[in-house]
Amino acid sequence: MGALLCKFLGQLVEHKSIPAAGDALCWNAATSTWEPFTLSGVLPPASHHLTHENGAGDEISVAGLSGVLADAQTPAAHHGDHENGGGDELSVAGLSGVLADAQTPAAHHGDHENGGGDEIGVGGLSGVLADAQNADHLQGADVSAAAPNDGDLLTWNAGGSTWEPAAPALAPVRRMGQRLDWREDFVGGSLDSGNYGDNGWFAELSGAGAGVARYTPTDFRAGCIQLSTGTAADGYAVLYTGTCLSVVPGGNLCVEVGVRLPAEGGSGENYIARFGLSDDNTDSVPFNGVWFDYDVTVEDFWYVHTSNGGAESADETAVVWDGGWHRFRFEYNAAASLITFYIDDVAVTSINSNICAGVCAPFFAIIKTLGTTARLMQIDWFHMYADFAGAR
Repeated sequence: MGALLCKFLGQLVEHKSIPAAGDALCWNAATSTWEPFTLSGVLPPASHHLTHENGAGDEISVAGLSGVLADAQTPAAHHGDHENGGGDELSVAGLSGVLADAQTPAAHHGDHENGGGDEIGVGGLSGVLADAQNADHLQGADVSAAAPNDGDLLTWNAGGSTWEPAAPALAPVRRMGQRLDWREDFVGGSLDSGNYGDNGWFAELSGAGAGVARYTPTDFRAGCIQLSTGTAADGYAVLYTGTCLSVVPGGNLCVEVGVRLPAEGGSGENYIARFGLSDDNTDSVPFNGVWFDYDVTVEDFWYVHTSNGGAESADETAVVWDGGWHRFRFEYNAAASLITFYIDDVAVTSINSNICAGVCAPFFAIIKTLGTTARLMQIDWFHMYADFAGAR
């Protein structure tokens, strides 16, 4: 049976086989004929995008949708909607909690006191700081960091323009009018350094057993005090006062004491007794001063000394030790520039050289130089007076 030819829409239709149910005619451009074609699936309606959202544009609204998209999305630029005029910053005003990352504060010292310097004023603040503070300035001057010794005072060093710890200088005696009269009878006070006697004498002690004690002699002298070297071979006891004055006061000066020394030591038992005016409160020989001393290692005689800046004049008195109470005195004559020494009111010698020009204080000292037997000095009184050339 030959092909059946006919026309459809003005074109030939070739029918070689019987079409199946539902077939349609499909144009074959190669043969320029319509041929039967079996359809499958569903064809989209023509121009269906016109039914989409957004004015028929090919977009779909996600309003009201939920869930997670299959692909990660890159957000479009949106900082124009932020605070700070569209800059990519968010205001944290009113937020609470702790940020996940530590924050570095921006420079802010310009908001502080002191003209924007990074300092905060403490004016008007009260309370106690948690940490102890060191005062390294006083009256605008530096304070030395040197550690002070017991009893030191903070003293001005003019050479270094600093405040420094230093041993207290001897306080000047108060002088009224044209006469000085200073007496110590050792009746009052206590047995504490700085409180011995009625005028607050101090003690400097060294060695085992060295000390100061009250003493009652058998002749009923009232108000005596006793110094002991202790048993150390180099032990000593020094009694001194903070009251001081110039040995050359511009007038006449007299110093007198009543003392008793211990029994003289035998072989291997030596000591030195010293008293008068001195700028030293240890067992050292005074650098400036006027004093009597008795040294059993030299002779039995008492010696007298004057010293000015370490330059010393000395003389022996030919008066021997006898273990009893004695009165010792020296007088400075301003007109003659002469110091005369007396023992029991008898002039024993005079010195007119190396007379101390500095200030000194009353002192008594007993010093061991050999042996282990404690040596004692008993003191009954001390008297110092002066007549000045003019009112002071």
